[in-house]
Amino acid sequence: MKKSKENIEHRIQLKKDEIRRYELAIANYPPDRMERHGKPFLQKLNNELKILQNELDDREGRREIKSKLGYSRIGLNNV
Repeated sequence: MKKSKENIEHRIQLKKDEIRRYELAIANYPPDRMERHGKPFLQKLNNELKILQNELDDREGRREIKSKLGYSRIGLNNV
């Protein structure tokens, strides 16, 4: 899959939609099921979204930190 700017933006939109739909699906989970299954998978989806946002920022040169870590590693903006 090409990693063009438009493609990455599209994948970000799809991931946000997937997160929104999953949040609606788990809204009525019992507390124990939410802890075992709901929250870990939701965190996985958010991590994947962060990876895609980091790829887009890398492509546009907005991140100062050049790492491919996907977990909440936010770089500084080049001003």
